[in-house]
Amino acid sequence: MLNQLQCQSLRNYLIGLSLVMLGLRVSELVAVQWGDFHTDPLGKTVWLNIKNGKGGKSRDVKIPVSLWPIFLNYRAQTQQEDSKRHPESAAVFPITARQIERIILDAGKQSIQAKKPTPHWLRHTNATLALLKAQLSSRSRKRSAILTSIRLNAIYIRSNS
Repeated sequence: MLNQLQCQSLRNYLIGLSLVMLGLRVSELVAVQWGDFHTDPLGKTVWLNIKNGKGGKSRDVKIPVSLWPIFLNYRAQTQQEDSKRHPESAAVFPITARQIERIILDAGKQSIQAKKPTPHWLRHTNATLALLKAQLSSRSRKRSAILTSIRLNAIYIRSNS
């Protein structure tokens, strides 16, 4: 599905990557502004401050090193199209949650014939990838809990098909 999003546009590809790699909710993604990104005190790591997450809570999400250049490329591309659009308070993706749902559904129809993917699927993909990464980096007694969580995610995905 990410390949299909990449073929559509840089914006759609970055939306898909953000959902998968950051585990954001769609409502959180549409609320992200350019000023929500910040670096750590040493300037080595980029973070995204989610101001109004579920339950009104805020949190910081680490931006993977491989994802940040794509954000910068997208910002440069959109800045060329509209030079006044990027004050720090401007939305990164000035579209609605419903439009994101349609983008993901359309890409899914073209790449996954048997199921109707939703943006929430991509959030669960992030959780599954995090669990797999934890499993690979730590061979401890947590393994059975991780496998249980992965099975629950698989059951969730199958139930939505």
